[in-house]
Amino acid sequence: RDQNEDTQCLYCGEALPSPLPLKVSKYLNDIATKKKSAHTAVEQYEFCQVHRGEGIIIPYRVKKGYLLQIDFTILPNRVRNLKCELLKVNGVLKANSSLLQINYFESFQPGYYGTKGLAIILKTLTEIFVQPKILTTNLCVLQLSSQYLAQ
Repeated sequence: RDQNEDTQCLYCGEALPSPLPLKVSKYLNDIATKKKSAHTAVEQYEFCQVHRGEGIIIPYRVKKGYLLQIDFTILPNRVRNLKCELLKVNGVLKANSSLLQINYFESFQPGYYGTKGLAIILKTLTEIFVQPKILTTNLCVLQLSSQYLAQ
């Protein structure tokens, strides 16, 4: 292989992190052991997401002071501490805009806290707003409370 093949993604052409993080290396190994015809667009997309995350996003966030290991036990209290600010949010018009609905699937990512954190945040928001009936069907207009909270 020439040097460009080793430093550029086979799918998107972007530079791969050097040295290759373990997660990217594992994905490359998995790809190499499969037949080329077996690669799906989803696998290619996932690989590009992983190398971007490992090579760009994670180093940037570490530089900005984000923790690599999240303490999920304190997350519910962090959400509860935002209750006053969250009560000021009126997301009905934004949540129901056609542009948001069109882009919803692609733009909805769990973010820094990942899927585990998303589940904890949604559970906490439900405890804060749905169970005490602060967030009612009238406030969610054309949405379930869970859809409203997720958005």
